[in-house]
Amino acid sequence: MAEEMREKDADRAAFLKRYESVYGKDATAKEVARGKRGEAALENYAAELIAARKPTTSRVVIPSFGSTKPGRHTFAHATDIHIGSSGCDERAFCDFLDERIEEGVTVVACSGDILDGLGEKLWGEQTHQGWDAQSGRLIDILKKRKRLSWALISGNHDGYFDSVIGAEMGKVLQARLQAVGVTATYLGKAKGHCLVHGARVSMIHPHGGTSRRNGVRMVLNAYVENLVDEHPDIVLSGHFHKYAPVQMYPEATYCAGGGTFQQKATEFANRISAPWDIGGSTVSLTLGKDGKAHEISSRFYAAPRWDAVVWKAA
Repeated sequence: MAEEMREKDADRAAFLKRYESVYGKDATAKEVARGKRGEAALENYAAELIAARKPTTSRVVIPSFGSTKPGRHTFAHATDIHIGSSGCDERAFCDFLDERIEEGVTVVACSGDILDGLGEKLWGEQTHQGWDAQSGRLIDILKKRKRLSWALISGNHDGYFDSVIGAEMGKVLQARLQAVGVTATYLGKAKGHCLVHGARVSMIHPHGGTSRRNGVRMVLNAYVENLVDEHPDIVLSGHFHKYAPVQMYPEATYCAGGGTFQQKATEFANRISAPWDIGGSTVSLTLGKDGKAHEISSRFYAAPRWDAVVWKAA
């Protein structure tokens, strides 16, 4: 109690000093006389400062996916699919999912741009235009593969739909997928967190751009270094269309930029950045008996490129 009183007196003195420095020495008395700021206000101000110093705990429910049995586990990372784009390689996307199902994978993490969105730059290069057409096409694909559970965040292309449908696109997409029996959980705009096979996974969809894998690694490194309260085991990134795995030290966080299922087949795509990594990846980890994830690694599954050059004489 004595310590709290000393803090309260110190807070009151600090408040008066700051107030006088702004309004002058006589201003405090004038304010008190008008009843705008009196003793009660000072007491409340001091109490708020004291309360702010006390550590608070909040319980946030993090969605959990997959088995948490100790042992080796694998999940898929399929990002930047761009359903609706004329460059979207639906065949490669479906093949990737089917192959993972055959391997026993049950969880897919998608770090944004699952849809191509809408905009003047995109309309002329889309096979499916608008929210209903693109989300409907995605639903047709995923409802045939209900063994997979999806952890989703939205990217910049997905976000184009927010103003059109008058709601947060990811929440609406989650509801539409669940309505047809697909297990899907939307984690947030451009950033989300979940547990996958017991590992703490953060997904991000950064802004900006880079044409090199080392550029992606620099973005991931900066993200991990700037973390304060979050201490993920794995960070997965979308947006750059580059597969770029990297182990961060001393943070002991495994990071990986994802590829894309959008082929560089359009004029708009060919004007930006270097060649993309077409395909998806898997992330494998060992969950110990202590509930901690370690021995994390990833593997990229490249899809055939539409723009591959075949050196054959005519």
